[in-house]
Amino acid sequence: MLDETSQGTAMDQQFEARLAIVRGRFSAKLMERLQQAAVDLPRMAEDEAVSAEIVATTYRWIHDICGIASTIGFEAIGQAARACDTVLIGPYRARRGLETGELNDFTTRLGLLRAAAQAARCSPETSQVN
Repeated sequence: MLDETSQGTAMDQQFEARLAIVRGRFSAKLMERLQQAAVDLPRMAEDEAVSAEIVATTYRWIHDICGIASTIGFEAIGQAARACDTVLIGPYRARRGLETGELNDFTTRLGLLRAAAQAARCSPETSQVN
């Protein structure tokens, strides 16, 4: 029978292993979504319903990242996502595409989010996850 210290250590190791899996999946999905956002950027500023829908879809997943990233230990990603969120919330609520200034601002902030995500993917915690 294991003593309490050994049980605690085993539980900590199991938790860390599970967290590493969650972080790896989050990171992979985030990179996919960032690639899609880059493709969608030009269409976010068009004057049509499609741009409003693209903005809404992008806002929803960015908003999700705001809450999830910090919770699983990706603080820099969470902060970068919040910066993107602030640009998208107005157009999202107004159900419209982005204006030129908003598009430029969002493009810059999306680049910062991408950089934070790439840095996190290179960290030891996520690079060992399959």
